Amino acid sequence: MSAINIHDKKKFDQTYFPVIVKQVERYGARLLAASDMPHIVEGNWLRGRTVLWEFPDVEATKTWYHSEEYAPLLKLRQEISTASIILIPEGVTVSA
Repeated sequence: MSAINIHDKKKFDQTYFPVIVKQVERYGARLLAASDMPHIVEGNWLRGRTVLWEFPDVEATKTWYHSEEYAPLLKLRQEISTASIILIPEGVTVSA
């Protein structure tokens, strides 16, 4: 999950985001949700774009994030935005 403060929205939306959506698919991931206006129910949340991805597992996420393929896009994203990113490995299971 990412909370992104975008400094150059045009470049982010035209140059970064469309490429990244296709790129992560090659690592078995998919975009679940993205919003510039998340509805905050409780507490504080970083303003900006919230993005939720689904990867097969944490290792696939790390492989993509540290790949040579992503490196130039990572550099671009860091130039045009600031982000807080978390990985949620396995959820809590609840018995019915």
